[in-house]
Amino acid sequence: MATLLGMSSSLRQASTNTMPMRYAATIFDADTFIEADIRLPLYDGDLEAAKGIPAAVQKFADPIAVAGRGEVSAHFPYRTSLRTMRLANAEGRP
Repeated sequence: MATLLGMSSSLRQASTNTMPMRYAATIFDADTFIEADIRLPLYDGDLEAAKGIPAAVQKFADPIAVAGRGEVSAHFPYRTSLRTMRLANAEGRP
């Protein structure tokens, strides 16, 4: 049984990253397709030591263990913004 895990770096339902990821999943003909939930908290080692791994992180990690080697990822949302930011920083602008 083949399980494919999809990860999109955009949280929007109809994002330009998520739609092609879902389409790619149809091409691979996996028995199961799991779309990862990337709504994760910031890492806090003190909180993890006191209360364990947060539920959202475990929910994210479990499908990765199940999928094994099958993954489709789509992540390009800030490419233009980062390029603009690098140019602004190079010119001494905030």
